[in-house]
Amino acid sequence: MLKHKNGLILIFLVIFIILLTACDYYYDLYHEYIREETEVTSVELIYYNNPTVKDNPLEIYPFDLEQLEILEALNIDKIDCFLIEIENIGGFSSKLKEKLKSPNGDGIKLTYDDNGFTLITVTVINDIKIIFVGDYDADENIEGFYGISWPEMIDDFKFLINKYFITQIEWED
Repeated sequence: MLKHKNGLILIFLVIFIILLTACDYYYDLYHEYIREETEVTSVELIYYNNPTVKDNPLEIYPFDLEQLEILEALNIDKIDCFLIEIENIGGFSSKLKEKLKSPNGDGIKLTYDDNGFTLITVTVINDIKIIFVGDYDADENIEGFYGISWPEMIDDFKFLINKYFITQIEWED
């Protein structure tokens, strides 16, 4: 009888853990498997100026190179350390409401040797900081994205940018 009771407790515990974690999503800014079999060739501090995003943040706007301003390029010797640190930004959360579907504001552009790239920007809409993460192919087509408000992630991102770049960024508070 004791063996059956322990077995039932174990089964209940496994089911409970599965149900508990089933509602969690993992959000990250970058991981090395975003573009398999390719490497990051540059990391640039950028400003993406698309003011129409603030008027309609849930609209998907095509990427426009003319709206991208490169503020500073990270020294190539620092890229590996930067990538290690940016991989640590993120974590588990319940599903966060999508608040933004296109880039806007200050952030970074990670370019890969296949000419694909990732844009990570932060913009303020109605006094709320929102981070956008978008992966693009070499033809500037969006492959995947999310735009959420997660203050801790945004603060970690800002700290990382200000640690590695001479140009310091400040998002409205």
